[in-house]
Amino acid sequence: MRQARVHRLAMGAPDDVTALEHAIAGGQVDPAAVVAIIGKTEGNGCVNDFTRAFAVRALRDCLEGFMGTRADDVTMVMSGGTEGAMAPHMLVLERAEGQGAGPALAVGTARTAVLAFD
Repeated sequence: MRQARVHRLAMGAPDDVTALEHAIAGGQVDPAAVVAIIGKTEGNGCVNDFTRAFAVRALRDCLEGFMGTRADDVTMVMSGGTEGAMAPHMLVLERAEGQGAGPALAVGTARTAVLAFD
């Protein structure tokens, strides 16, 4: 039976993947089971906010070290803007084998087809 797992990991900066690296090294997160990472990072959240792409690049580079090009299959969405109200963090969502009982979180991913413009 499949089970959804959610790990909330702190981020000290948009490119801080230390907590993810430690969770993988410690066996709390299986990189092959990660399907998505969503999070909130520093930045102003406006159109000139580079921190979202910076955070995604750091996360992708980290996962590539553990799972190679399969890191491209992990859906990543980062949002900027944590001024004073929220601590920067990521939620790592993974599918794993486990015992299911009662109501549970379901994790799924989908992507739109690549659009070709002539």
